[in-house]
Amino acid sequence: DRTVLAKQKALTIDNKRKKVGVWLNDLALFPDDMPFFDSKSEYMTKYLFFINNTCWGKLFKRNYLIDNNLFFYEGLIFEDTEFFIRYMLKANKIGILKENLYNYRQNVANSTIATNTNKHFDLIKVFELIENTLKEEKLFDKLKLDFYGYKIMLLSYRHKRIDQKYEEEFRKIISEDFKKNIIITPEEYKSLNYACQSYLSYFCQ
Repeated sequence: DRTVLAKQKALTIDNKRKKVGVWLNDLALFPDDMPFFDSKSEYMTKYLFFINNTCWGKLFKRNYLIDNNLFFYEGLIFEDTEFFIRYMLKANKIGILKENLYNYRQNVANSTIATNTNKHFDLIKVFELIENTLKEEKLFDKLKLDFYGYKIMLLSYRHKRIDQKYEEEFRKIISEDFKKNIIITPEEYKSLNYACQSYLSYFCQ
């Protein structure tokens, strides 16, 4: 069996806000009576970009990673985003556990979430790698709009969090990437949610 076990919930402890809460990802989208599915199932292709992609909420079979040369790209941050999608599109069997099994502490000093340096620029490369994977798996046309929506929202979010001294440079880099790589028709643009439309317009003005 080549299995990913993804946890639905994690306790989050926000040090900055002194707040404790329960974080939910969208594994609730998957039916309770379907404990396993394969990477080419309708659920996988429909919800690929709606599942939390952090690796701390997953279990991976080590032999499968080694046999298929599935490793993180070195030198990048947000590398788990690309790795998760590449893995999910190659796994023969994926399982879900909808239980609270992991405590995750937010805003730990020196974590990726806490940083706001120009290493955030790495996301451009990360999305380039994801797009290449989708094309290799012959899923790009089918998942293009979901991928674009995910890319627009995540880059916009990281742009808001970056240190002010990098903000304008990052905006220009995102703008150039969007203008070059997000190719959609007027009808496809209308199908994006309002937030995606707004961010796309902002960066491409």
